Parts: sequence; C-alpha cells; structure tokens
Amino acid sequence: MRKSILLLVIALGAFLVTSTAFAQPADDARTQEARAQFANGMRARDGRRWGEAVLAFERSLRQRAHPQTLFEIGNARFRGGDPEGALTALRDMLAMTDPAPSPELQEQARALAREAGEPNLTPTPQRSSTAECPRCPTCPTCQECPSCPPPQVVERTPMVPMILGIAGGVVLGIGAGFYGHALADSAVYNSQNASIPLRMEIKPRGESFRIVGLLGVIAGVGLEATAVALNFVGRGRAPQQTQSSDRATAVRDVRFDIAPDGVVVSGRF
Repeated sequence: MRKSILLLVIALGAFLVTSTAFAQPADDARTQEARAQFANGMRARDGRRWGEAVLAFERSLRQRAHPQTLFEIGNARFRGGDPEGALTALRDMLAMTDPAPSPELQEQARALAREAGEPNLTPTPQRSSTAECPRCPTCPTCQECPSCPPPQVVERTPMVPMILGIAGGVVLGIGAGFYGHALADSAVYNSQNASIPLRMEIKPRGESFRIVGLLGVIAGVGLEATAVALNFVGRGRAPQQTQSSDRATAVRDVRFDIAPDGVVVSGRF
C-alpha cells in the first residue's frame, strides 16, 4: 500500500513538472513580446508620436496585462486628443487586481483623469461572468474580442502651414525682385557719368522700389517662419483613429505639408 501511494506521488510530481516545463516557453515568449512592444511604445511616447505609442502599448497589453501599460495607454490617448479613450484605459487600470496598481500609480491616474475632465475617477464595473462578449465591428461572427484587429491610426496634417509657406515664398520672391531692381537703379544714378536729369528721374523710383523690396522680404520671411512654427506645433496634435466596418472598402486619406527638409506626404490607402 505504501509503495502504491509513493508511486502515485512520484507520478503526480512528474506530471506537474512536465506541465510547467511545457508552459514556461510560451509564457516567456509572451512576456518578451509584451516587453518589446512596451519599449516601442515608450520610444514613440518620447517622440510625441501618440498614435504609434497607443498601438504599441495595446499590443503589449494583449500579451501581458499590467497596470503600468494601461496607464501609458491612457496618457498617450489623452496627449493625442482622445480624452474618452484615456479615461476608459484609466478606469480599467483601477479595476485590475492581478496585478493591482500601486498607490502611487493610482494617484498618477487620478491626476491625469482630472486633466481629462474627470475629477472623480472610478474603476470600471466588473462584468458578470455570464455576460456575452460584445461583437467587434469588423468581425462577422466574433467570439473572442482580443483577436479583432486594432484601430488604424491616421496622421492628419493641416494645410495651413503649407499655404503660409507658399505665400511666404511668393512674397519673398517679389520683395527680392523689387530690392534687386532698386540696387540696379542705385548703381545707375550714383554713377559719375549719370546726368542730373537722369538722376532726378531714376532716384525716386529706386527709393520706392527699395522700400517695397524690404517690406516684401520681411513679410516673406515672417510668413515662412510662421509656417515652420505651425508645422512643428501641428506634429504634436492628436492622430485620429478610425475603424472600417467593411474590410474590403478602400479608404483614401492623403495630406500634404511643408517641413524644414521638404514636402511631407502622409495618409492611409
């Protein structure tokens, strides 16, 4: 009898060790993928690429749920112009129990929620175990919501900087032309061989051209500087997220912009 019990204990221990050994590689792979995606999200966050950061953090969350990941999703969504999505992520973070967010992280989440317009942030209510999983908009017969594709992020670039840049270039060119003409007239009427009647005729025109040219150059440079400033400000704004209900529908969204290193074309096809 004792021998049978001993053999049963040994067999049970071998089974548990074998199960753990087979499960460990998969868990390690998911953990490594979650860490890699989280690092990608942090790099995108530091570069103020909020749409890219949201996607990376959400990929990390699908591999391993963690309160810090949810907080970073909420922060990136809020900085990117999606306060409702940010509050949803922060509520989900407060509702986590395994692992639970630290008191410091909870306070940071509530401070961020106050910035988003929610002074009393509460955890997401726990769902009933019998509740049916809501259907994802892009899955005809979706049973597992985590398998649905993530939202696509579209970077929208404003047209105002490009228009100001073109206008500044035109004004700058016109001003430079007038100023060059004024310099040419100045060389003529300041010449020793120029007659007095010729000087009297050309000098007023040259002075007028000089004033117009200087004003044009100043205005053109100002417009160009404004275009560059608006372009940099616009890059920190929120990328818009879209979900298509028909995966076969082709969507085109193209934007052009003027950057310091040339023309930028962005969009989604």
